Amino acid sequence: MQAPSYQQKSFCQLRPVAVVCKIIATLACLAFLVLVDLHYPVPSYLYLWVLVAGICCWAAARAQTPDFLFVMATLVLTICSACLAQLAVAMGEPTYWLLPIGMVLSLPSATIHMRPLHYLVCSSLIWGTAYLLIQPTFVRPLDFTLTMMTMGATLLTGLAVCIAYQRVRKTVFELQQQLHALAYQDPLTGLPNRRAFLQGLEAAGAPRFFLMIDIDDFKNINDTLGHAAGDQMLIDVGKVLQATVPGHSLARLGGEEFAVAAHAADLAHAEQLAQRLVAAVHAIRMHGLVPSISLGLAERGAGEAAASWMQRADAALYEAKRRGKNRYAVDRADTPAATGSAPS
Repeated sequence: MQAPSYQQKSFCQLRPVAVVCKIIATLACLAFLVLVDLHYPVPSYLYLWVLVAGICCWAAARAQTPDFLFVMATLVLTICSACLAQLAVAMGEPTYWLLPIGMVLSLPSATIHMRPLHYLVCSSLIWGTAYLLIQPTFVRPLDFTLTMMTMGATLLTGLAVCIAYQRVRKTVFELQQQLHALAYQDPLTGLPNRRAFLQGLEAAGAPRFFLMIDIDDFKNINDTLGHAAGDQMLIDVGKVLQATVPGHSLARLGGEEFAVAAHAADLAHAEQLAQRLVAAVHAIRMHGLVPSISLGLAERGAGEAAASWMQRADAALYEAKRRGKNRYAVDRADTPAATGSAPS
């Protein structure tokens, strides 16, 4: 089972939050528009802007990429900034509304952007739109200076919050990756473990053939050369198996047992794969030893449970060992197991 990437995980986590926030901003903008319209004449086209913002919210909810989500979210907030700025102009004294509009729309959005650059672009558009439409007038130069300082402080604060949330998400993601590796990956060989392998057997497009693999006389390797050599043997065999079965599912089930779920076209191709695996492992040289494997092959019957399927492959494996090891045996369910061995 493959874990999602950081970008995928962040996108899946942030999209619903971003969409909800944009819907709230759009509804709030509509509420303000209706309320102000009861007391002051406002341009009717602002209702059309709110409708466009609603369409952008709908598009954001269906976004499949982070960049598209960012574009839609930025459009919504920019439209809301424009609507609120126009309402401020309609009510009179719009200069007093510049800072509240910019801060309310830009600061909360700092937590829902995947990248700090996205936040800076979005926040700059919010402030720029409000400033251009309101065109504030300042009686004293100090008022202008303080306003600019407040806008800059808001941008920097939002940027710091965005970076902090990004680091938290990365830390959580790395911890999740570690937990995923512990749950689904064999720590010695780096291959998928039994849990991941069994879940893959029941996935869509499940394989037809199961290959149970066992390293011959592995206990003797541990007893003669030590467990460090035994661990290295498992690593080397795992690498050879992995290189021999590209496109198929490989896992270490535990101990010296490995398994392959093969998407072979038919039994003949599955037997060819089994033969290649036996020969590839037999070609390894380590500490003067020539390792070998025994392999059991079984084709899954229609509607057969995974446990029964694996048990038949395991029975074929022991048949291969009984007939001399360094070979494979096939369980055809209705006939005695046939065997094949690696070339000497």
